[in-house]
Amino acid sequence: GDRRRDRRSSEGDRDRDRDRDRDRDKGRDRDRDRSSRGRDRDRDRRDKDRDRDRDRDRRDRDRDERESRERRSVDSSGDAGSEKRKRRGKWDVDASGNVAPPGAPVPVPAATVGLQAPTVGVDQLAAMQQSAMMTAVLQQQAALTRRSRRLHISNLPAEITVDALRELFNTTMQAAKLTIDEEPCVNDVHMSADARFAFLEFRTVIETSNALVLDGMQLLGKNLRVQRPNDFAPPPPGLDRVVIPQSVSATVTS
Repeated sequence: GDRRRDRRSSEGDRDRDRDRDRDRDKGRDRDRDRSSRGRDRDRDRRDKDRDRDRDRDRRDRDRDERESRERRSVDSSGDAGSEKRKRRGKWDVDASGNVAPPGAPVPVPAATVGLQAPTVGVDQLAAMQQSAMMTAVLQQQAALTRRSRRLHISNLPAEITVDALRELFNTTMQAAKLTIDEEPCVNDVHMSADARFAFLEFRTVIETSNALVLDGMQLLGKNLRVQRPNDFAPPPPGLDRVVIPQSVSATVTS
């Protein structure tokens, strides 16, 4: 009986030793697994950091290359841009596609010949300036002589019109040799609203004075009264034969 108890006790001790060894092995396995997971996490973290650094370096290189290309583009844009603008119309290319050398005359397409802006030559410009100066001088002379180039015509018949009165004085004065040439001498006619009187404006002072001899001329049974207006003023010396065109006279009102 003691021998069996000793054997059972010895077997129990061996079982406990195996269980203890098994628990110890499990503990080592857990430690090994924990250590392996830690190494894996460290490796993953290092890989992520390395990938992040590599991406940052790639972005920096791309940005540097892009800025370098932009700077080169800006530096060459002056000449290249002007050349492109110069060549955009391709007026320096002939029918064969050859580019004309610098300084060579560039052919103008036939379709655009009629569209070119007219050029003003030196002679034409001088003539325009002279004409403008003459017009300015005539306007000044018209203003100085206006009060001496007007006549007051009264006792008009009711049937008379502005055009009829103008034609009457033009033809009568030419027939009586009271004009300086064969051109019409009356520049304008201003008739009152009731057509009882009118003001005639002549082109020259001398013809205005000559028209005074028509005072008392009969028209449709009435004797016309031809007189100086109340605002008459003698002309400056030397202007009595200056011809004031109707176009200039119409621009002067005083």
